[in-house]
Amino acid sequence: MFTILISFVLFILSLAVLVQEESILEQLLGQSFPEAQSFLLGYEELIIVALPVCCFFLLIFSVLQRKNSISQKQHQQALEELQQELSEARVQVEEVKQINEVLEEEASAVKGQQEEAEKSLEKAEKKVKELQGGKLKRDTVVDAELLNFLSLLQDKGRFIDFVMGDIAQYPDEKIGAAARVVHQGCKDLLMRYFSIAPIMDDEEGKQVTVSPDSNHHEIRVIGGDLNGAEKQGTILHRGWRATEVKLPRVNQDAIDSAENVIVPAEVNLKN
Repeated sequence: MFTILISFVLFILSLAVLVQEESILEQLLGQSFPEAQSFLLGYEELIIVALPVCCFFLLIFSVLQRKNSISQKQHQQALEELQQELSEARVQVEEVKQINEVLEEEASAVKGQQEEAEKSLEKAEKKVKELQGGKLKRDTVVDAELLNFLSLLQDKGRFIDFVMGDIAQYPDEKIGAAARVVHQGCKDLLMRYFSIAPIMDDEEGKQVTVSPDSNHHEIRVIGGDLNGAEKQGTILHRGWRATEVKLPRVNQDAIDSAENVIVPAEVNLKN
């Protein structure tokens, strides 16, 4: 800006020289430099014309330089703004990367939880199938053991023959004799595979006190309700309890081949 001002002042002075009638060189040099004055007077017209032109070009150069300086400053400012925007964009990119990493970690954790849940579900389904299979297998085993016990009752006491037979056509004497055989055989079988004891020690017909806290599985109340209070009653049946069970076990081969047979049919072959 200072250069432009100086150039402008020189340009104005040069124009002033052109319009003056008196020689500007004589005024400036005077008598101080006579030799320079005599030399320059020969080129006075050239100097007077060239001086404004040089000042004009100096002014143009100064303006262009100023414009270039302003342009460079604007360019520098724009560059700094772009660098600032670039820096902010880099920060945003880093933030997005961090967010993506967090999301990936959460997704990985969710995936791990899903896999664990699927494994747990698979184990649960497998366990349910095993339990269902075990229950079916256990039901089959129980049925086979009950059938085996009925077979023992039939073998030792002819229990099924006695119960399933039509005894109405037989006199009481024959029925009593058959009942003795059934009774003895079944009793021996029960004593062999069970330890049986009465639930109540008192004899039938004796008066006892029944408490509301009594085990309803052991004592069945007939003819009324306790209503939360102790009551007197008469023993109608002492009840029985199996203190030990020693039934023979049945293996899987016997279960698969028995086909619910209690007692096989017997055939006497002719010779």
